[in-house]
Amino acid sequence: FIRMNKEYKEIVSQIKNLPWNTYDPKEIIILSWISAIEFAKSLHCALGVYPGNVKLKEMARGELNTDNLSYDNYSHKGDHWQFLDHFCFTWCKSEIYTQLQWRHKVARACSKYDEVLKSMSNTERAMTVFSREYELPNIFKEILKAHDWDSLKLGYYKYYLERHIELDNEEGGHANLVADFETNDEVLLRFYKARLELYQSLQ
Repeated sequence: FIRMNKEYKEIVSQIKNLPWNTYDPKEIIILSWISAIEFAKSLHCALGVYPGNVKLKEMARGELNTDNLSYDNYSHKGDHWQFLDHFCFTWCKSEIYTQLQWRHKVARACSKYDEVLKSMSNTERAMTVFSREYELPNIFKEILKAHDWDSLKLGYYKYYLERHIELDNEEGGHANLVADFETNDEVLLRFYKARLELYQSLQ
């Protein structure tokens, strides 16, 4: 029997319903880039905890050192965070990123998010990966609707979100591959609270 009113689910719903259309599009991308780097680290933790799991290895092949993202002049192998790194390099590591760092509220949220993940065991970080493959697509759909990414000349990010929704939700996709792994509600509550605060810092 699965209890549907889990507390962390309420936090996930809050993230989904954030006023994404009021947030600066480039700052959303920066936090996605930061989160994607952390996701790769957490996925490596999961692989260390479950080194012989065939399904997890298959899922990881779709996230790490993969060629399943191809847009404009990007068509080589890499972790998914490197896709974002490729397209936003000229601004997210220069003036926009500098501005973000000077926004103390955002900087603190990034530091706290990092601290929360670092405080977790490898097994706990793995749990956040398994949950994210199921929960994030619906959040990504809301972010997609929030801005006209093409007119902002940020079509690569629209593609990035759409592709992740596809990879997670397709039959036999990433969410299915990790669906049987054990998770812990308290761990997920800690994680999604930190994730919520990370995005609320953009207000």
